[in-house]
Amino acid sequence: MGFDWPTLCRFTTLKLANTVFRPRFSPLSDPIPDLTLTMRLFPKFSAPEWRRLGAASLSACVVLALSLLFAQWGAQGLAARQQQQLLASAAHGIGRSIDHVFLEVLPAVSSDAPLLTRPCDSVSAALRDQVTRLPYLSAIHLIERGQIYCSSVSRFTPRDGIALLADVPDASGIGTARLAGLFADRPLFTVRGPQTHDRQVVALIDSAYFTDLLAAQQSRSYAGVSAQIGAIALTSGGAGTASSAPAHPNFIRAAEPGLPRLAVEIEPSARYTAFLAGAQYPRLALLGIVLAALVFFLVYWYCEPDRRAAHRLRRAIDERAFVPYYQPLMDARLGRCVGVEVLARWRTPDGQILSPAAFIDLAERSALVIPLTRQLMERVAIDLRCGALPPGCRVAINLSSRHLCDGAIVEDLREIFHDLLPHYRLDVEVTERAVIGDFVRAQTVLDQIRQLGFEIAVDDFGTDYSSLKYLQQFRFDVLKIDRSFVAGLPDDATSLAIVSALCTLSAKLGMQVIAEGVETEAQVAILLAQGVSLLQGYYYSPPLAFNTLLAWLAQPERPAGDTAGP
Repeated sequence: MGFDWPTLCRFTTLKLANTVFRPRFSPLSDPIPDLTLTMRLFPKFSAPEWRRLGAASLSACVVLALSLLFAQWGAQGLAARQQQQLLASAAHGIGRSIDHVFLEVLPAVSSDAPLLTRPCDSVSAALRDQVTRLPYLSAIHLIERGQIYCSSVSRFTPRDGIALLADVPDASGIGTARLAGLFADRPLFTVRGPQTHDRQVVALIDSAYFTDLLAAQQSRSYAGVSAQIGAIALTSGGAGTASSAPAHPNFIRAAEPGLPRLAVEIEPSARYTAFLAGAQYPRLALLGIVLAALVFFLVYWYCEPDRRAAHRLRRAIDERAFVPYYQPLMDARLGRCVGVEVLARWRTPDGQILSPAAFIDLAERSALVIPLTRQLMERVAIDLRCGALPPGCRVAINLSSRHLCDGAIVEDLREIFHDLLPHYRLDVEVTERAVIGDFVRAQTVLDQIRQLGFEIAVDDFGTDYSSLKYLQQFRFDVLKIDRSFVAGLPDDATSLAIVSALCTLSAKLGMQVIAEGVETEAQVAILLAQGVSLLQGYYYSPPLAFNTLLAWLAQPERPAGDTAGP
C-alpha cells in the first residue's frame, strides 16, 4: 500500500502548527479560528502545485550547488588577486627601505672628498665619527690605487696593506666587495664617492643589515622574503646564492644613479592564502544563495499553469477574439422572447467556439475579466444600435467580483450604453460570491450602476453562501433561480420546495423571478404553476450569435400557453 506523501506531510505540518500557534480559549470558545489560522499558514496544495514546487526547489538546489562551487573557485581567484596586490605593496615598502639606506649613505660619502688631500692620522677620527652617526655604514675607507691607506676601522695602519677584492661597481656606482681579513664571511656593498687623482672615498655597507631588514618583514603570513640587490642575492635567513634570487619578484626597479638594481619577492604562506580565500567566500556564497532564491521564484512563476493560459487569454483580448452570444429569455405565458442574456464566447483561430467554462475562472483570477467584459459590452452596444431587437427588450450582462472591487465598470457602462438606456431594459447580473469580498465597496458600485438606469439581478441564488442578509442589504430587482434547483423539477420534492420558497420570498420583496436551465416541458409547466413565467434554457434556445438570434426571432411567435419547442 503506497503513501500519499503530500497528504501525510500536510497532516504533520497542520498538527505541528496547531500545537505551536494554538491560542488559549475557554471550553465555550470556538476552536475554528485556530484551524483557520493553520489553513492560512499551510494551504493545501494540489498535485500540480506540488510538482511546481518540486521543479522550483530542484532548480534552486542545482543552482545553489553550482553557485557554491563557483564561489569557492571565485574566492580562490579573488584571494590570489588580492594577495598579489598586498604582496606587491609590501615588496614595494621593502624596496623603499633598501633605497633609503643608499640614499642616506651617498651624500655622506660625497662630503668626504676633502679628506683625500689630508694625511690619514688627521682624518681617521672624522671617519670613525661619521660611521658612528650613520647606522647603515660598516666602514669608510680611503683608497689609493686599489689599496686602503686609511680607514674608520680602529687600529688600522697603512702597512696592513688591505686591498678591496672583486669591487665591480655597476651603472649606479654601487658595487660589491670582499675584504681580506675584514667581513670575510659575507659580501659587502660599496658606495664610491668622488675621485681625486688616484684616491677615492669608499663606504662599505654590510649585507647583514639588509638580511636583518628582510627578516624583520618575516611573519606568519609569509613563507619567505628574498631580494636581489645589485649582484647580491639575499634572503631573510642570510646571504643567498644565484639560485635563491627572486624568480617571481613582486617589485622590480632598474639601476639608477646612486641606487642599484633591485628585485624583491615575498612568498606567501598557505595559511595566509587560505585566510584571504575564506574572507572572500561568504560574500560569494551569499550571492549564490540569492541567485538560487531568484531562480526558485522564477521557475515557480514560470511553471504556473495560469501564467501561460493568461498570456493566451490576453492575446485573445488584444485580437478581439471574444464575441457575445445571446440566450433568449422567454415569457412562457405570452409565448414570446422578452429579453436576452449576454454570454461570452471565445472564437479561436481554428474556428472553435469556447464557452465561458473554458476561460472565465482564469479571467477572474488574472483580472482579465475587466478588459474582456468591456470588449464584450462594446460588441453588444454595436449589435443593439442596429435596432433589430424590439424596444424595451431586456438585455442582461454578467459582472464578477473584480468589477465590483474595481469600480471602473460604472464609467464603462455609462460610456458604452448611455444612448441605449432609453430604448432597452438593461440589467447587470451578479452572484452572491461577487458581493461578499468587499461588502461596502460592492454596495457602493451597485448603487452607482442603479443610478445609471440599470436593474440589478442576483444570479445563481442559493448556490454559494445562501445568506438571506444579502437580499436584505442589497436592493436586488431580479432573482434568478439556479439551474441546479430547476433540474430536479418536477419529481424532486426538495427542489420544488426550494423553488416555491424562493418564489414566495421574491414576491414579498418585490423582485421578479427568472428560472434558468429549463430543458423540459414538464419543468415549464411546474414553474408556471409556481407563478414563474420568465424562463431561460435550452428548452427554448441555446445561446446564439447575433445574426442567428435575429433569424430565431423572425420565426412566428408562439401563441400564449404554447410550450412546444422551437
